[in-house]
Parts: sequence; structure tokens; C-alpha cells
Amino acid sequence: MINLVAEIGINHNGSLQIAFELIRIAKEAGFDYVKFQKRCPNDCIPENQKYVVKETIWGKMPYINYKEKIEFDLYDYEKINEFCKMVDIKWFASVWDLKSACDICIINSNFVKIPSAKICDVQLLEYCREYFDNVIISTGMSYEADIQKAVAISRPDVIMHSVAVYPTPVEMTRIGYVKWLVENYRDKGLCKQVGYSGHDKDIGVTIAAILSGAEWIEKHVTLSNYMYGSDQNISLEPQEMFEFVKVVRSLEKIMKGNEPREILDEELEKLEQLRGLK
Repeated sequence: MINLVAEIGINHNGSLQIAFELIRIAKEAGFDYVKFQKRCPNDCIPENQKYVVKETIWGKMPYINYKEKIEFDLYDYEKINEFCKMVDIKWFASVWDLKSACDICIINSNFVKIPSAKICDVQLLEYCREYFDNVIISTGMSYEADIQKAVAISRPDVIMHSVAVYPTPVEMTRIGYVKWLVENYRDKGLCKQVGYSGHDKDIGVTIAAILSGAEWIEKHVTLSNYMYGSDQNISLEPQEMFEFVKVVRSLEKIMKGNEPREILDEELEKLEQLRGLK
């Protein structure tokens, strides 16, 4: 079964109500997980960017104040954890720094993801491997040597192909790399599964990823592409979420049959009619 992750990320704009609505829709659409992003802005934002004035829906403010405004705290994640249990969907988060990893681990130590931007953070990799049951890493903006080092340290359960271009044009998705991950990491026992974390909206790219061996698919989701935020325009809107899951689940059915050929019960009538056999 393909594990489908609805990446809410920061598309909630700091609103629990928006987060709850996206969780509810993701569950109804048939996603297996919802995912968030957890940061400590003071630790994650480069010094030369912290006080750059940003135009936001709340007015002009320093960039660090904006990032703090949209960040969920531990209380919020406790509420998210409760809501996900209520609607019966699993959740996890990408953690961008050690304190964020510690905070998320308190509430949900089952899965954690280390985003592409942080797979060179040795301390973060080591912490997540020690304290979380399952570790996912993403490979965007990385050389193969970066990925090999991250794999050696974190011993990930899942490695996700990703391209850090937002949105990613189809010709830049490089889906063949999924097969590379299968052959050079999964098949050699360096991870359990591989996946694709997409920043495109082309269902054909997802189909190609699955046919190449992806067992996890992650897609950004939003209530509307016209909402404020950097990831909104690359995200699936509610109706697209339902259509996306429908296509993937149909593909799973289509791909059945990787064993020696046998006659289907539904073929027996034609067997008698066309070959004269029973």
C-alpha cells in the first residue's frame, strides 16, 4: 500500500482552525498521514534575514516576527494530536532544529521527518534516530555525498526524493532518482522504503514515482491556492486532494499481478466461448 502524506506544513498560517479543517479533509479524502513543520525561528533564520521587513496579511513586520506568528507551540500540537486521534488519522512533523525535535518527541515519537535543508545537521540526525521510532529524510538540494552521510548517521526508515524548486517544473522532477534510491539504498538494506515528496501538481509525476518504486508520496495541501503563504500555490486544494487519492488508489489496484499468470474467474466464460474449453 502507498502511504499518502498530506503536507499541511505552514499552510495553516498559525490558525488551529485552518489546521483542523485540513486534517478533516485529508482524512475524508483518504490520506494516511498529515504532516506539519516545526521550527524555532530564532535558531533557524539566518541573522541577516531576521529583521528584514516583510509584507504580511497582518501588516509589515520583521521576518522573525512573522515566522514566530505562524509557528505552533507545544499546546497547539497537543490539540493537533487530540484532533488527529478523534478523526483517526496519523500525523508527524518535519523538525528544523534540535529544540523542535525535542518538543515534537514529547507528543509524538512515532515518526519524524528531517527536511532537505537539514540533512547535514549531524546533531539533529543523531537525536532523531535515537528518540523517534521511525525517521524519514528528504534529499532536495543535496549532493549524493550529503545523502550518504545522512543515511550513515540517521539509518532512515524512509528516504524521499525531492527537488527544492517551488513549484517544480515537470522537466526538473527527475523521477528516475526514485529508482536510484530503490537500487542503491533500499535494496542494499540502507533504508526500508523510498518515496517522493513533490512540489509539483502534476499527477503524472506521482504516477511515474510510484511506478519507479515509491512507497510514500507526500503532497502539500491547502484550503485555497489564493491564501497567503509561500507554499499555497504548489498545494492541492480540497477537490484536488480527493482526485489525487482516487488516482493513487486506482493505480494500486492496476499494479496488482506481479506473480505467474493464472486465469481469472471472470475470464472463464470467454475461455469456453473462444477456445471451447471449460
